[in-house]
Amino acid sequence: MSCKPFFYFSPSTDPFVNLAIEQTLLMQLKENQSGLLLYTNKPCVVMGRFQNPWYELNISSCLANNIEIVRRQSGGGTVFHDLGNLNFCFLHGSRDYQKDFNYKVIQEGLKLFGVDTHIEGDTNLFVGDKKISGSAFKQKKDRSFHHGTLLIKSNLEHLNYYIKRIITEIELVKGIKSRPRTVINLHDIDPRITHESLIQALKKSFQQNMNKELVTLDHIQGDEDYQLHLKNEDWLWGETPLFKMKWNNLSYEVKKNKVLSVEGNKDHQDCGQSFHTLFNGRHK
Repeated sequence: MSCKPFFYFSPSTDPFVNLAIEQTLLMQLKENQSGLLLYTNKPCVVMGRFQNPWYELNISSCLANNIEIVRRQSGGGTVFHDLGNLNFCFLHGSRDYQKDFNYKVIQEGLKLFGVDTHIEGDTNLFVGDKKISGSAFKQKKDRSFHHGTLLIKSNLEHLNYYIKRIITEIELVKGIKSRPRTVINLHDIDPRITHESLIQALKKSFQQNMNKELVTLDHIQGDEDYQLHLKNEDWLWGETPLFKMKWNNLSYEVKKNKVLSVEGNKDHQDCGQSFHTLFNGRHK
């Protein structure tokens, strides 16, 4: 890959493939090189690196309806993806993920449709009082990325259904909580905003702001080992930070998907077991 800024739209709708493409592009970056990746995923929920799926998700409904559950490498909150959602990833060959530049590209792209946006809390884009985009970030020693979502014509009922905590008696000892906001689809603001039109607008804005010749990449192969890593239960469930939960009239302490203790019964048979296996087997 040359040192010129690049653009790539992934034809895949597999969340594991697209996160692996992010990883491939990140690791191939040259010093001070920048790129923009866009992609769309089939219905799935994607949680932040330090989040608890039992706290954030309607897990049983996700599993019953074949909604993929994914843990990404960046921080931040949980998001719902579907074919009405466009995902972006700005990649930079420096530790600085250039948040202001990235937001400028998105805001100027949306301005082409006459849509004015403002930033709230460093990670969200709003139109008026409704959220249309959320972001997360990842920094390495000499490279970084800023990725996020743009709601175009997403199923908001599904969004609110699958990203919904159904376990009430749960305490996060460590980890990050999502902060739900009222959302709106961009297509409802301006029907001219479709996947095709927004992709072209963002590509145009990125090139104008880079003020350099832009290379459009033909095909990127996502790192297959990284896909396997994302699907591994030790990553998906096992990276869950310490939490406590009341369930079946018992109090569980769980860390990295392992039951550490069951209150009132130190010799309880569940100690040392996979909490996900126990929960999925009994909570149906």
